Amino acid sequence: MSPEPIAKSAKVLIVEDNYFFIQLLKDTLGSLGCQVFVARNGIEALDQAWEHQPHLILLDVILPEEDGFAVAQILRGNERTKGIPIIFVTARVDLDDRKRGVSLGAVDYITKPLNPPDVLMRVRRALLRLQLPSLSSRLALTDKAREVLAGKRLAPSLQEKLQLFDGRHTIESILAAREDDVELLEFAVRLLQGGMVVVAGEGPAGQEGAGEVSSGEPAAF
Repeated sequence: MSPEPIAKSAKVLIVEDNYFFIQLLKDTLGSLGCQVFVARNGIEALDQAWEHQPHLILLDVILPEEDGFAVAQILRGNERTKGIPIIFVTARVDLDDRKRGVSLGAVDYITKPLNPPDVLMRVRRALLRLQLPSLSSRLALTDKAREVLAGKRLAPSLQEKLQLFDGRHTIESILAAREDDVELLEFAVRLLQGGMVVVAGEGPAGQEGAGEVSSGEPAAF
């Protein structure tokens, strides 16, 4: 897989004390071309999160100094780091541990042993979601985009995707109904970057409030 422009400038912090898993995660993320930092204990994790302001943290639970849950709680309690998405990467598979991770605001929970393609998919999904407005917002094709597309013969799969961005559905509802959510996220981000869609406000596109950029503008890596 060639590095995606969307992820190439992203910063990812790996918090892991096991050399094997550090190397596995670094090799896995290598195809994205993002900048990777490594912390080997909870204290290092907090220092690096404050210093580098990563776009994503892959956080082990069983760590020296402070465990991953404690690290996540501290990060969430600090204004500088509270918005950084966290994916727990751990050997702890109990349902209670998963629930605790979710309660601490984790966007995902990956259990060991690791499957590199699965890890890559989850990391891509987390980074792509940062590029979108609030998932409760609606994306609508611009009038200019409709004019351009009207004169083109589109592949059925592309036509199907474009029909999802009619201003009536939230990103969250679109993704919930689709299995290829990573591909759809990439597609939505590219539409936004190309100026082909606008972020609908309080009403469906074309009504009052449409066309306003929501408070959750896409993040710039």
